[in-house]
Amino acid sequence: MSQLILVVDDMEPCREVTCQVLNILGYRTQSFGTCAEAIAAAERATEDDQLVVFTDINMPEMSGVALVQEIVARRPETKVIYTSGDSRNALVRSGLLNEKEEFLAKPYTTSAIASAVQRATQPPFEATR
Repeated sequence: MSQLILVVDDMEPCREVTCQVLNILGYRTQSFGTCAEAIAAAERATEDDQLVVFTDINMPEMSGVALVQEIVARRPETKVIYTSGDSRNALVRSGLLNEKEEFLAKPYTTSAIASAVQRATQPPFEATR
């Protein structure tokens, strides 16, 4: 199984830089300016693709949260990283983001992207006795 990161942002420069960083880190990426394009790509993805959705929360036609809900309904194993120019606290207070969800505030650094993807794709920790 290989990871495929769908980078979704209505701002082209953000998508380009994010994809460049992820590609340098060894990830396969696809870039989308609309949620509809990302949903179509998720539907075309094979079972061998471990999907990671790296999406801006504030998208023009539907929110990044609604986008993720659409994709996860079809692919429940999908991992998610939300991003926004708004603060985590503001998004949690508004109900758009859960405190436990992976989130990067814009602008973000290369190391922040790498860490977020690593955290999002790690298997859940299981305590052993």
